[in-house]
Amino acid sequence: MKSERLLAITMMLLEQEQISAPKLAELFEVSVRTIYRDIESLSQAGIPVVAFPGSKGGIRIMENYKIDQRFFTTSDLISLLTSLNSMHKHMNSKQTAYTIEKLKALVPKKMEKEVALKTDQLIIDLSPWIQNGQAGASIDLIQQALDNQNALSIDYENRAGQYSSRVIEPYRLILKESSWYTQAFCLEKQEFRIFKISRMKNIQQTNHLSDQRTPPPVTFGRDTSGRTAFITLSLEVDYSVKDQLSERFNDLAFIPQKHSDRYLVEFPYFIPDEFGYHLLLGFGTRCKCLAPDTIREELVKRLKEMLDFYEV
Repeated sequence: MKSERLLAITMMLLEQEQISAPKLAELFEVSVRTIYRDIESLSQAGIPVVAFPGSKGGIRIMENYKIDQRFFTTSDLISLLTSLNSMHKHMNSKQTAYTIEKLKALVPKKMEKEVALKTDQLIIDLSPWIQNGQAGASIDLIQQALDNQNALSIDYENRAGQYSSRVIEPYRLILKESSWYTQAFCLEKQEFRIFKISRMKNIQQTNHLSDQRTPPPVTFGRDTSGRTAFITLSLEVDYSVKDQLSERFNDLAFIPQKHSDRYLVEFPYFIPDEFGYHLLLGFGTRCKCLAPDTIREELVKRLKEMLDFYEV
């Protein structure tokens, strides 16, 4: 991410007297042009970065400039390291690893054990149980395109399993419930769209530079505008389903059944679409829909179709 890279460049320039733009570009795996844009950003932020031309030239911070260690409190460093460790677990970038090491160097010697202990007290792991190595490679390619402001050519699979070739300008990487997405401007559709990375194949950077557009806010969720609104279901569920529903919807009231390990609950968030029916059927015998009858009948119909499919 750009903010991490800017911090890492600053720390490196404070530690080294001078370093060349090509060396920085190689280290952070971006273009020289991107490094010069970063230097401009640092200058605009008030950090006196200067560039000297020639074979012995390079980039340096003015000698009379220092970052006081009080710039970050111990609590600041713990929060930053916790966040970056989580990000590194998901993205595994050299840049993030380097930033982590630079931040650790700011920790006073007498506070090292305390910071290490508190940083390890909170672990944020949103990765899926089964790892997908291909997803990591795709994320790296998109991250490089973001850094270099390059468009990508991709083959994209829609929900019907049909592929189409696209050229997109990526603007954001998004992690949502263990799934990675990119918000990008689609040159074919001439609008911003959110692409699921697991559906992107044959990802390649192009020579086309992304235009500086302003992406809209990222929104997720099923759009119910123009469609049937939420329907309230009466459900009978066991403890495992109660646990899963409680994680997503914390306002549900579960009523324990006498002489049973099951619960009654009014579920007001059901939408009668493929996602909704897949959710209910996915619980198997751990969840029974008691009402309304229209939803019960549709569930029975789908179960009969499955039995016919397996010729039972």
